[in-house]
Amino acid sequence: MAEYSHAAEQFKETIIEEYLKRNPGVKRSEIMTKLVNGRIVVGTIQEILTNLSSRTSSKAKTACPDRNIVDKLKGEDERLAASFQSIESCKHYIEWLFSSRSSGFSEDDRNQNIEYLTRHGTICEYRAIDLHESKMKFAQAMTGKLKPTRSLIHTLLTEYMQTVLEQLKSQRLIYKREVELGDQFSQISREYIRKLHATSKPSVIKAVSKVADVLKSNKIDISGITNANDIKGLTAALDRLGAQLQQRREEYAILQEFITVFESVIEQLKAMQPEPEKEEEQKTSSNRMAFTTKKGR
Repeated sequence: MAEYSHAAEQFKETIIEEYLKRNPGVKRSEIMTKLVNGRIVVGTIQEILTNLSSRTSSKAKTACPDRNIVDKLKGEDERLAASFQSIESCKHYIEWLFSSRSSGFSEDDRNQNIEYLTRHGTICEYRAIDLHESKMKFAQAMTGKLKPTRSLIHTLLTEYMQTVLEQLKSQRLIYKREVELGDQFSQISREYIRKLHATSKPSVIKAVSKVADVLKSNKIDISGITNANDIKGLTAALDRLGAQLQQRREEYAILQEFITVFESVIEQLKAMQPEPEKEEEQKTSSNRMAFTTKKGR
């Protein structure tokens, strides 16, 4: 399967870049020509990922027909930044909904949402740290600080994939919550805006006056809004928010597709895990054969 071959190539580049970052005196070309352990690590990674093509389920193979698995094999910092940005958007919605008491958004709702977002934000952050450490282990295997056996490389690769999966799951849940809160904010905001024609209640006026602030905080263009009571301008801005939320909805659906792929990949990686004992036995057997052959010359 083409995307797995490409995934092997891209992941190989990720590991090489990590090694070069930690060893600035080494040239890229030397990793495969002069660095024996580097050649072993990189070659083993490529072999393992390429072999996944024939083993991974058809469901996983068709989960992302137009996108590449590679996009989720790297970029833990980018995923973390995107998750934190989504959390910030959620917080703006939460505070507006809570301050607009007639929205029915209670203090318990506020606390539960904040706790939920904090928990998944922490998971994304810790998994990003774990991924950096995982790449460092690959780099150590390339320098010989860790013995680059096939079993070790397979274990590190499986752990790396599992960590990416955990980060993706929390990122998706954060995105999903952003859409849910954004939809709630948009719906209630429109109700308040409609009430402006018929009421002068301070609570309604106060809620509407803060709608533009929330929109601006979520990077929605509000330049067309002339004042806090500009119904036409506010409605147009909420329409733009709706388009933004739809894009986010599509993004978390894509993340779910990748989660399906990664779950299948990890399952197959675990099934392919070589047994260290057998690996050592094979090496011992090979050494014996080499010794016997040499002795018979």
